[in-house]
Amino acid sequence: LKTPFVNIGNRQKDREYGSNVLFAHYDAAVILKKIKRAASTSFQRILLSCPSPYKGGAVAKRIVNVISCF
Repeated sequence: LKTPFVNIGNRQKDREYGSNVLFAHYDAAVILKKIKRAASTSFQRILLSCPSPYKGGAVAKRIVNVISCF
């Protein structure tokens, strides 16, 4: 979606994520810093060329195909 995202905490740390995701600890100053980075022009430019970590489109259809095999 090319949308910046700030993930707070480490619950999602070992999961697949895109270049649009910035991680922040539970600290107001760190969270604010990441939000400012996400809103920056330079980060917005990076998002224009960031590939999807979900390997192309039709994700829902592929999920249904996998689940229907069980």
